[in-house]
Amino acid sequence: IKNMTAEVKYSKFGETGEYVDRIGFDDLVRLYVNHRPVFAVGPDQIRQAFEAMNRHEAGPLPRDGENGLIGLLTHHGEKMSLEELEKCFEALVGDPAVHRVLDEEVDALGFAHDVLGLADAVEVSQDEAALALQNSEYHGTKSE
Repeated sequence: IKNMTAEVKYSKFGETGEYVDRIGFDDLVRLYVNHRPVFAVGPDQIRQAFEAMNRHEAGPLPRDGENGLIGLLTHHGEKMSLEELEKCFEALVGDPAVHRVLDEEVDALGFAHDVLGLADAVEVSQDEAALALQNSEYHGTKSE
């Protein structure tokens, strides 16, 4: 909130030398878009989706068949053609051959890591911490 308030307050200061204390709807939408929380999809959400596709049973999905991952993606919900699925796999893993990329049974965690390239929450938070340190004004300086 403090960052958003400061952004509004000083938004015109460089041009007019005056502070801003009111904004319009367009500025409010811009602030929301720029400062909203990130809704990331992680391995846990993929696991939940796999369980939903597997009729709320834990465990891997078969790759093939009507109730397999490929069948579910190409025949139910927001259906994808096999060609669209192959384009996605090529973009994600560099190989359009879905049958070559996926094992006969598809585990949610393996799919999240190997196909979608998602990291565990611990790995992500460590990466974010390293990035924050790297971007910090104190990076590379030693306290005396």
